[in-house]
Amino acid sequence: MLKWAFENSEGLPEEKMNAILDEKLRIDHLIKMLETKLKELEK
Repeated sequence: MLKWAFENSEGLPEEKMNAILDEKLRIDHLIKMLETKLKELEK
């Protein structure tokens, strides 16, 4: 969905694009945390 948002972002205000980027960073951080926890559980 984020890829779609970037490909179709023409005309979006900067504030909305920043919100999309912030959400992407938040999701990326959560994914890293989950991956770390899964690796810990595998031990």
